[in-house]
Amino acid sequence: MSMQVDSTNGEKEIRIQTQDKYKLTYVLFYAFGLLTQVPNNFFVTANAYWMYKFRDTSHPFDPSNKNKTELQVQFTSNFSIVSQVITVLFLATTAIFGNNVAIHKKIIFSLSLMMLMFMITIVFVVIDTDSCKYEQF
Repeated sequence: MSMQVDSTNGEKEIRIQTQDKYKLTYVLFYAFGLLTQVPNNFFVTANAYWMYKFRDTSHPFDPSNKNKTELQVQFTSNFSIVSQVITVLFLATTAIFGNNVAIHKKIIFSLSLMMLMFMITIVFVVIDTDSCKYEQF
C-alpha cells in the first residue's frame, strides 16, 4: 500500500493505492459473474426441460404438442418478473444497509447465497416434482 498526498489550492488530498498481489479482485468479480449469469442462462435456455417439467402428467409427454399447460406458457414471463423484482429488492436493501456491513462480509454472504441457491436448483433437477409442481411454482 502506498500513500500519496497532493496539495491543490491549499487543500490536502490523500490518495491511498493498494496492490492486489494475488489478483483476488479479478477472481471475485469472475466468481460473481459466473454465479450470477450461469444459473440465469440455465433457466432461460433450458426450454425443453421446463416444457417437460411442467407437462400435463395425465398424458404422455409429446414435445410437439401445441396444447401447453398454464405453467408451460407462463414460465418465461414469470421467471423474468420474479428475477427483476428480486434484483430491485436486493438493490434497495444494499443502498439502505450497505454502509453498515463490511465489504468482505457482503462478498462472502453474496457468493455463499448464490452457490446455495444454485445447489438447490441442481437438487430440484434430480427430484421428481410431478405431483407438487403447482405448489412449488
